[in-house]
Amino acid sequence: MRHIHKNIMLKNNLLSVADNKTIICMRYLMGTFVQIEASGERREQTVEAINAAFSEMSRIESVFSKYIKESYTHALNNYGFLSPQIVSAEYLGLLNEAIKFSEITEGAFDVTVNPFINLWERAQHIGTIPSATEIREASLDVGWNNIIIQSNNSILLRNRRSEIDFGGIGKGYAIDRAVDVLKRHDIKNALINVGGQIYCFGDDGSDIGIRSPKDPDYLIDSIFIKNRSIATSANYERCFHINGKQYSHIIDPRTGFPVRNDVLSVSITSPSATIADILSTSIFILGVEKGMKLIKNLNNLKCIIITRKAKNKLVLHKSSGIKCFP
Repeated sequence: MRHIHKNIMLKNNLLSVADNKTIICMRYLMGTFVQIEASGERREQTVEAINAAFSEMSRIESVFSKYIKESYTHALNNYGFLSPQIVSAEYLGLLNEAIKFSEITEGAFDVTVNPFINLWERAQHIGTIPSATEIREASLDVGWNNIIIQSNNSILLRNRRSEIDFGGIGKGYAIDRAVDVLKRHDIKNALINVGGQIYCFGDDGSDIGIRSPKDPDYLIDSIFIKNRSIATSANYERCFHINGKQYSHIIDPRTGFPVRNDVLSVSITSPSATIADILSTSIFILGVEKGMKLIKNLNNLKCIIITRKAKNKLVLHKSSGIKCFP
């Protein structure tokens, strides 16, 4: 019998469940808790595979995180305006993927949004929302057109205050790479949970609970995934609090303001965790009509969008072909 996975993290670092072949392990990486549940032919093989998957995710964090001084992103954000910075083929490949989806989403996704985020974080600290002048000045530094890709894997940033942030794509990419590592170690069944984004592969699949935006402890629906990832963006997770008012933590890169629409949460499933990560936030910004149109135009994607109507009633919008088990 399948069970509904509620994204509950174990406090144990490593333990055996069910039998000696199934292992669950949790570590803290990429600013969140990462949990891997996997089963192989032998316990030792499974432990080795899980450790290798964690090592790969740690490597990816060291390459892409803006907070790690040795990363390409840190070098670009600090010196990319002054001179071209040489990056790896892997780094350039993910950056090109990010730029491609910036174009596909008409700017709802943008790896250069960080100047706006910094502005609103500062606004929360001082208790005053950004002025129109501040938004306009920050907008000069936001936009994937500020990234200049040159020959021999070198990148230049057009503006001094432009920054690259893989926060909206890096987690999904790390999951995809961890899945590859587990499969290379002959793991047949696994579930990876990185801060709530999940990838499940193997024979059985799993039902993943969709939390109610009105009460995150209550499951409003569930989605069955097998050899797919699911990523959710929601307004109930965190917000900016400024001068007694609450603003969404999701910033629209096209306007510089927190998103304001009737969308409360978006859950995307895809064979690619990278794409699911990108589109969960992008479609939150685009809204139901444009979001569903985008899902229809892209291959092998499914989604649930939850919106608010009159009297705080919740409405679920589901793309075609989605399997739910309420």
